[in-house]
Amino acid sequence: MPLAKPGPARTSAAVLRARGSRLWKQREREEREDAARKSRLSHSDDGDDQGAEHETSDSDIESPAWVPPGAGKFWRVVGQQLIDAGQLDCDRDMTAFSMMSRCLSDYEAALKILDAEGYICTSEAGAKYQHPCVGIANKAREAFLKIAREFGLVGPASRENI
Repeated sequence: MPLAKPGPARTSAAVLRARGSRLWKQREREEREDAARKSRLSHSDDGDDQGAEHETSDSDIESPAWVPPGAGKFWRVVGQQLIDAGQLDCDRDMTAFSMMSRCLSDYEAALKILDAEGYICTSEAGAKYQHPCVGIANKAREAFLKIAREFGLVGPASRENI
């Protein structure tokens, strides 16, 4: 019985991206994993394991234009770390991840206002009340932590549930 012929070569991530395919991110991740695996194999022959780790750069994934600048670095760095760990699926998890990025941005913006204006406001009648940004910061922090637990980012207990 004759052996089956191999199929066509896999299309590279760069070609898929140029074609506008949704699969380019997945292929790029596969190519990085293959390169890291080959690197580990070549370094294990030398007895040197220092090159086995994948370095995450800020440009590995792009944040959408609507992600506020404060959350852009979080999006790129933490997003890439989650993708590398297999905890972030680019097609299914991006809504939750973008919400988490937005919550972080809202939290940081509220804290910046609180640092400038203080936590206590005074009404025209002289009554003291909590600055509205305290509530905004608290809600954003709670929402961020709730979503972050889903990705295993909060602590060892949250990572066990993944």
